[in-house]
Amino acid sequence: MRRHLLLWGLLSSAGAAAQDLTAYRTLAYTLDRAAAQVGRDPAAAKAELDRADAALSVLGPTLPGGEQGALASNLRSTVTQAHSALSRTPAEVQAHVLLARGLLRRALYDQALDSLQPQPGPANDTAALRLLGRELGLQGEALAALSLQARLGERDTVRWQVQRVAAGKVRAALQGTGPEQPRTVNYLALTRASSWFALVREPGRESTPPLGVPQFDRALQQVSGGDQTGLAQSLTDLQAGAADLERRLAVGAPAPSSQAVPPAGESPSGQEPPVPGTTPGTGTTPGTGTTPGMGTTPGMGTTSGTSTSAQNLDAVYAALARALTASGHGDPAQARATLAQVTPLLSEVPPAVRAAPAFAQFGRDVQTMQRRTGLRPDDVQALIATLGSAERQAAGQATAGSDGFAAGASRALGGGVRAWLGLGLAALCLLPLYLLRLAFGGSNVYWRSIWAGLLTLTLPLLLSGTFGLLAWLGDLLDLPLLRGAVNLTLSQGAGGLLLRGLLSAAGLALLAYGFWGLCQQFGLLGRRTVPGPVSRPPSRYTQHDLDWDEEL
Repeated sequence: MRRHLLLWGLLSSAGAAAQDLTAYRTLAYTLDRAAAQVGRDPAAAKAELDRADAALSVLGPTLPGGEQGALASNLRSTVTQAHSALSRTPAEVQAHVLLARGLLRRALYDQALDSLQPQPGPANDTAALRLLGRELGLQGEALAALSLQARLGERDTVRWQVQRVAAGKVRAALQGTGPEQPRTVNYLALTRASSWFALVREPGRESTPPLGVPQFDRALQQVSGGDQTGLAQSLTDLQAGAADLERRLAVGAPAPSSQAVPPAGESPSGQEPPVPGTTPGTGTTPGTGTTPGMGTTPGMGTTSGTSTSAQNLDAVYAALARALTASGHGDPAQARATLAQVTPLLSEVPPAVRAAPAFAQFGRDVQTMQRRTGLRPDDVQALIATLGSAERQAAGQATAGSDGFAAGASRALGGGVRAWLGLGLAALCLLPLYLLRLAFGGSNVYWRSIWAGLLTLTLPLLLSGTFGLLAWLGDLLDLPLLRGAVNLTLSQGAGGLLLRGLLSAAGLALLAYGFWGLCQQFGLLGRRTVPGPVSRPPSRYTQHDLDWDEEL
């Protein structure tokens, strides 16, 4: 493990490729979730690592060197080793996750810098650069300052800002180390520091003692070997080197060619920059019980940090709304594609929401719905309700039990189960109609009215079962013509609700007319009764009364 923790030397000479950022976010999120779950639920951690494998298969071809390149190979090896470490200790899994996250960030860093053009322009403010800023924990004005320098084409200034923040994270991670600390704490803290060191490692600095790859490697060997004396000296040297690196970066800002912008982490108004700390996806903070993805984010307590987190949560709701719209238009493929954009956003919602009990279930449900054939609007509505429950739990408010019931029903009765169950109910609707016609025939106008009323009332079930199955088969077989049949089920939106209401009114009217005619025929309505203290209908009927079918 030790000899593989610092492999990003391979990245320094690799050209940056246009990575699939959606796959990047998914991979980063699933890795962080695996590290968070490994100490509590190994089965859930294994499931997250399986999802990481799937995300890596999508990301791999877009990395430098492609699927067979050194970076993709190292990432695949690291995730495989994390799988193997599940049977050993949580710390090993978390260390492999930190290694993978460091490799990912370095590749993203190279891509973001290589995409910057010398001339100013909005195209320089790339999605990769903004994602890198969020990986660094920049929010609000600090992230805006980084984007502004990118738009101005100040590549050296952008590099300096990124490295300055990363150097602060290296120093912060090393501050939690010491010979008196438990071995696991030192092990993870050194791994975390070395993962952030990947962003500041430059050819001109890599051999500068006492901070470099050999120094990190030696300290990790001393931790594993139990060499407390050597470790104490190594940690002292590393801490001094990190502090010196941070000072050199603080005073070594390149002169901007156009417009001065405050360094990353500082606000234009001259306020104190946020103290570098643990960012989402960096693992367990030394000396604390913080889990990956749940740590303290720089600026989180500020107004801008809270606003950014709220915007990220709004982005999740917006993606769910777009998925709801697509599913409501009979386009489950587009709905699934939109839900795939939700998973990478989950790591960017407020920590309080991520810590809510309902949020973990929400993440699993999103993964399930991304693979569901025949996705329907109520499936997405259940997702929205579950996220709303997590938000209310984070605010300390009570949640509705009906939301949990709806989510459970959606998990159990969706896709093919729903399609075949709907067909079965549609078939059952035909049985009473057949028996009614068989028992009473069709010569009596009132019984025909009752039969038509029952047919009208059961028509929504008949349509839902028939066209729902056709739509599911169309989605399963990728046949757009059949897939659109779901729009005829009357359960896709407010228009269907109106039609169901009209059909219900018509069916009830036909039933009322039919039964009114029968009551008239049997003398229960409109027949004059015998005068007396109590008026009552006749107690017996003649043969003429019973032969209404033959007469009418």
